[in-house]
This record gives sequence, C-alpha cells and structure tokens, in this order.
Amino acid sequence: MTKQYKLMDNSTLQFIAHHSCWCWYNLRMMYASYLFFLLAVVLIIKNRMTADTVSLILLYNWTQDVGFIMHIITCWGWFKRNCVETQRVFNLHKAPQEKIKGEDGTPKGWPVKGTLEFKDVTLRYRPTMHNRALDGCSFYVKEGEKVGIVGRTGAGKSTLFLALTRIIELESGSI
Repeated sequence: MTKQYKLMDNSTLQFIAHHSCWCWYNLRMMYASYLFFLLAVVLIIKNRMTADTVSLILLYNWTQDVGFIMHIITCWGWFKRNCVETQRVFNLHKAPQEKIKGEDGTPKGWPVKGTLEFKDVTLRYRPTMHNRALDGCSFYVKEGEKVGIVGRTGAGKSTLFLALTRIIELESGSI
C-alpha cells in the first residue's frame, strides 16, 4: 500500500504541475489581452484628433481579437497533443509481434479434446527482472473439468492466463 500511495502521489503531483502551468498560461494570456486593450483605448483617446479614425478603429478591433488568438493557440496545442497520441497508436501497430513457432493455420494433430497441461512453465514479465512470475508451474486439466484458480494477491493467477494466451512469452517449459 505504501508503494501504491507513493505512485499515486507522484501521478497527482505531475497532474497538478501540468494543470497549474495551464492555468498560469491562461491567466497570463487573459491579462495580456486586457493590457493590450487598455493600451489601445488610451491610444485612441490620446490620438483621437491627430490620427486617422480608421486606424484607431482597426487598433481597437485587433485588441478585441487577442482573446481569439489565445483560443487559436489553445486549439493548436490540443491538435498537436492529439497528433502525438495518434502517432503513438501507429507506433504500437508497428511493434514486433509475438514469437510464433509453427505453421499458419491449424496444424495436423491439433488436439480434439480440451485438455490443458502446463509442464514446468517458467516466465518473467521482462527479461531484465530478477524474480520469476511463474517458476516451474505444472498442472493438468482433463477435458470437461471445471477449474477455479484461487490465491492471494501476487500468487500468479493472472500470470497463468497471460501465459495461456501468449501475451507473455515463456522462458522455459511448455503449455
């Protein structure tokens, strides 16, 4: 639980930092647009008799558009973030597939019966990990039998399923 709390604290700190930066940026842009607007009004009042009226009106309208420019910048950031997420999906699509031993299709001699046998199955989640997730696991299930797998957290219940579906490759042994 202590490790889980530390991981949650780390994730929360990163979210708070990201959200705080986003709020700081929005406030800064909002106050900058108010400052530009105020400066434009001051210039219009000061130069109303000396400058061209059309130029003053354009200045006033452009300062009104600063909020719109902030919105465009925000949309551009959102668009870039979505492009990066899409690129990650394409990169995952190019990831190497699992190791397949054998021929395509159903091989000859494919078992007609629904028996299942684990023989000295050993696997790790990553090759660099010291501890094995399964270490010499062996059992036999006859066809038609109903089997329940029970155990405490971390006993390897989910790992058996991951090995059975070949989501994780075996280090040794056979299924």
